[in-house]
Parts: sequence; C-alpha cells; structure tokens
Amino acid sequence: MIKGVQFVVGLTAGGSSVDFAQTNMVSTNSSKIVDLERDTNINSSSSNVVFNSTYSGDTWYIIDIQNNESGDGGALLENQEQFTIYANLDSAKVTPNEAFTIEVKPPIGASYAINHKGPPGSLT
Repeated sequence: MIKGVQFVVGLTAGGSSVDFAQTNMVSTNSSKIVDLERDTNINSSSSNVVFNSTYSGDTWYIIDIQNNESGDGGALLENQEQFTIYANLDSAKVTPNEAFTIEVKPPIGASYAINHKGPPGSLT
C-alpha cells in the first residue's frame, strides 16, 4: 500500500502568489474521499513552515522550499518558489493498480488535481 504521496508545486509564469495556510487538499481513491488536514506548522504568521519529523494522520506537510529568494520560509508560495508537499494517507491508503487523486484547492483560483495509479505488485 502507498501510505503517502510527495509532489512539488510552483506558480505558473506570471501567476499570483498562493497562500498555503489557506489551501486545502483532498485525497480520493476507489473507496474513500478524505479531506487532508493541514499541518499545524502551516499558518500565515509562521516564519518556518517546513516540517521534518514523523508524519501522522491524514495530514499534508510542506517538507522543503526551493528558490526561496525572500528567505522567509513562510506559507506564501511566491514567484520562482517551489514547495515540496508530502500528503500522508492514513485512512486513504492506495493499493496496487488503484487509481487515486490528490486535489490541491487554493483559496483563490482553480483547483489542481494530481491523478495517478498505484504501482503494480505487492507494496509494503
């Protein structure tokens, strides 16, 4: 079973900043739709939203920030920055060959769906 998904997000050319302290994520597979909780470190006033401990629950985390020109380490995704996100799938684990979606829902603008399929074979 897949217990988590890691992916990188960034802005499109000329795109407006996105506040990840106000962004929601949803995990969907063939049997469940789960609202993923935002890690408590991710808030608008935090100067360091990067998480580097043990993942738990149906929660998503920012685990790395690249191209952080302002050096603030906050939850606002700005021009040229890239956030590496880890979505922990506690109750919505993905089985081999199962289709799943992680939907990123910013507070303003269109949501973005990441559609994928679990790899074949036995996963541990």
